[in-house]
Amino acid sequence: MDVLKACTPAPPGLRAVVSFHGVVDGYVPHDLTATGGSEGSAGAEAVAAPPITARALLCHAEADPFVPRDGVDACLAALGERGCRWELQAFGAAGGARHSFTNPAQALNENPAFSYDARADAASWAAARELLADALGS
Repeated sequence: MDVLKACTPAPPGLRAVVSFHGVVDGYVPHDLTATGGSEGSAGAEAVAAPPITARALLCHAEADPFVPRDGVDACLAALGERGCRWELQAFGAAGGARHSFTNPAQALNENPAFSYDARADAASWAAARELLADALGS
């Protein structure tokens, strides 16, 4: 699930969202209505989408063919416009990380779009644990 979709609208009490090799498709929510209606309600006065108070961590492989960098940049811009405190952990193309870099079973996958990368797996998991501990106060 896309980070923006997870935060729109944000469930009550949501403090953090983590995306591992997520497909960030540049999703931009429809404006919410001033009358409290649902997204895209016809005939109502549109207002800006509410701010995102949850923190976000995106763990991304630069060589992931399913998640182009311009999509990541669009997602980060949209998060920033909504006031979200976000972090990006990007693993360079030369390092070997591709889509599903946290899944050890990808070492058996012959499709070159996928790979397991132990370094990226460990680093992204450590970053996620750190963010969640900080956001949840534990």
